[in-house]
Amino acid sequence: NARPAETVLVHGASGGVGVAAVQIAHARGMKVIGTAGTDRGLQAVRDNGADLALNHSDANYLDAVATFTDGRGVDVILEMAAHVNLDKDFSVLAKYGRIVVIGNRGRVEIDPRGIMGRDAAVLGMTLFNATPAELVSIHAALVAGLENGTLNPIIGREFPLADAPRAHEAVLEPGAHGKIVLIP
Repeated sequence: NARPAETVLVHGASGGVGVAAVQIAHARGMKVIGTAGTDRGLQAVRDNGADLALNHSDANYLDAVATFTDGRGVDVILEMAAHVNLDKDFSVLAKYGRIVVIGNRGRVEIDPRGIMGRDAAVLGMTLFNATPAELVSIHAALVAGLENGTLNPIIGREFPLADAPRAHEAVLEPGAHGKIVLIP
């Protein structure tokens, strides 16, 4: 029996990191669920290869995950806002699933039973911890994806370099759409 394709849930799938995550997961043949908070963001999520786009502003948006996965849950969650979602993530995580915390803006309280009952793993990651060899590999994969069209970054906003402080504030605002780019 063939194992079903892994399912990934990308929170914040309309932002710069989320767009890339959706595109990479789609290219790897994963079933992709992406979340966003605006109609424009949801359309971007679909346009970038997600099989299901959910509005994280809706109170019960995660209910659709059970139907989409036939009750199995998702194998991987890429978490851009752990301070908001982490405890809720356990409700849609498959047995032996993994949550990768990429973004967080504060403390969060979780019930460890959500991890234990699924034999799950919660991992934190930041590129600052990558080794030089890992960075070379990451950059090579990104360049290959750009060259073969697997990766197609969205530029959401551009700021002059002199407005770098304002660009940094914009990164923290809700409703992200693509990358924020500084222009010399």
